[in-house]
Amino acid sequence: MSAADEQRASAVTRRGFDLDAWIRPLCALVVAGVAACASYVHQREFARQGGADAVSASLWPLSVDGLLQLATVGLLKPSGLRTRRARGAVWTAFLLGIAVSSAANVAAVPALECKPVLVAGWPPVALLLSVELLAHRPDRGMTDLAEGDAPVEGDHR
Repeated sequence: MSAADEQRASAVTRRGFDLDAWIRPLCALVVAGVAACASYVHQREFARQGGADAVSASLWPLSVDGLLQLATVGLLKPSGLRTRRARGAVWTAFLLGIAVSSAANVAAVPALECKPVLVAGWPPVALLLSVELLAHRPDRGMTDLAEGDAPVEGDHR
């Protein structure tokens, strides 16, 4: 990066406009929206195959994805605002939601072949990765340390 580019980036950041602060959440929102839509269809089909009536089958995916959304919000909070037990509960809810979503999506495929399984299994993975990328914002570590949160070995959140 040239000196002029660094000065421009510094000036933009000083004025309060950080492009990364807008692009990351926007991209994550798009990925999460697409993942939720695709996942909803597969999970509704899974619930129907499991014997749920039409209304229950339509609501079941919302409970799974709702848990994921709640856990995602918890994961993106600054770590200094939660105890270790609370962080564990949030991570447990998130990973359990990803596991149930993945299992339901894959179970809804008509044939256990590579392409249908990949198509059905991708939405929860995309959501997991988008949350991980949001959680690892470059400025995140500085903010957490400034709040007096000592870094824990192996914990990069």
